Amino acid sequence: MSEYKDKYNNLKDLMVKLTLNIKQLETESSVTDYIRLNKELDEVMKDMYETYKLMKLDEYNNCNHLCVITDKNIDEHNGRNYYSVGCIKCGMNQKALSKPKSIRTIDEIIMAESFCDESFDYTLIHDYEVDLDLAHAIYNKIKEKYPNINDKLATKYFEIALDNIREIEVNESRKKSRIKRLGLKPNFNNWWIYEW
Repeated sequence: MSEYKDKYNNLKDLMVKLTLNIKQLETESSVTDYIRLNKELDEVMKDMYETYKLMKLDEYNNCNHLCVITDKNIDEHNGRNYYSVGCIKCGMNQKALSKPKSIRTIDEIIMAESFCDESFDYTLIHDYEVDLDLAHAIYNKIKEKYPNINDKLATKYFEIALDNIREIEVNESRKKSRIKRLGLKPNFNNWWIYEW
């Protein structure tokens, strides 16, 4: 019993000493500057997040969505197909809705909010099921090369690019080169493209 009491008293003395040291430090200008700057940084980060959120919501809401299927499931019990779509222009992806809220990225949180706020009107590009990062990267390359291209022609170029990726077998070295050219993550390996 006295062992715990001694330890408790020692910890209590240490707490008082640390509290006094902190109070003393708070009077020093460098420490008060540090505290003030941390508060300012917190405010800037909150404003930055809110501005980013508004920017992305504006992008999603003003996009004339061109979508591909990003996930397809067949309910064997009733024979119905269920699928998620993602926009190759702005990157908005319905799969964000199926992720638990606790593991969504900031972009996925904003996407899910946008899906809930408005009806999602889109044009489905053929019936391709494709990785959205790949589809988005291909579309961005098309827009980079032809900045004033309209959606109809961009869709045709996109379909041609997907057909080439699907039908022309390339070795690992060419795949790595393609990953780099398209600006995909170095470990990208989702080259599957299905036509339904």
